[in-house]
Amino acid sequence: MANDVRVGMIATGGMARHHIGQLLRIPGVTITALCDTAPEQLERAKTAFPALKDTDTTPDYKELLAREDVDAVVIATPHTPHYEHAMAAID
Repeated sequence: MANDVRVGMIATGGMARHHIGQLLRIPGVTITALCDTAPEQLERAKTAFPALKDTDTTPDYKELLAREDVDAVVIATPHTPHYEHAMAAID
């Protein structure tokens, strides 16, 4: 559908996985990319949500933000880099 929202996740730890569970229930929302500096967290997210098994991953949030298939992001990192991530997303 033309109005679908394609979401990128910046971080995939416990709080992010909660958000992923919520997002996957919303019609018209697709998670198109996952970002985390910890490969084990990416694997945990993909294991917890089989719908994400083929979702692209990156350790670099700037790479995620540069993607053409990301309309919105969820920033689920620890609070200290939130400002940096949010300002980069706005840009």
